[in-house]
Amino acid sequence: MMLVDFGLFFFVLLGSKILLGMIAVYLLIPRDAACTLCDAELLPLQHPRGTIRLLRLLRLQRRWCMECRRESLTRRMASAVTGQRAALPVAEPRIR
Repeated sequence: MMLVDFGLFFFVLLGSKILLGMIAVYLLIPRDAACTLCDAELLPLQHPRGTIRLLRLLRLQRRWCMECRRESLTRRMASAVTGQRAALPVAEPRIR
């Protein structure tokens, strides 16, 4: 019983603060594909071999800005639906 009380006390004292801090840092990571400094488009990078699974689990992606040459970490964006076709343009009737 004493061990359970000590474990609960340890979680309330330290574990909950660490968990809330990690959630806050994750939510502060930008979601869009625009650079925070120059507002240019960020290009996705390939992950190093050891971090592929970790970044996929955390839904993060490394990106590179071509203009300011800066690497940043962004949250993975939802992929666009590719199964739908774009609407075809309607031909205008010819008037003679």
